[in-house]
Amino acid sequence: MWRSQTTTLWHIDAGRLDHGAVKLLTRTGLDWTHKYPAIAATVTALPAR
Repeated sequence: MWRSQTTTLWHIDAGRLDHGAVKLLTRTGLDWTHKYPAIAATVTALPAR
């Protein structure tokens, strides 16, 4: 299971936090935020401006 998650997460190229809204983007620009809600929640909780 861990190996599968690692392989899958390599497809996430960027995370964007803009005014509290998070987007997890693939290399081709697809928004995969809905596939990884726990990661999106963690990024939202980061102390960032």
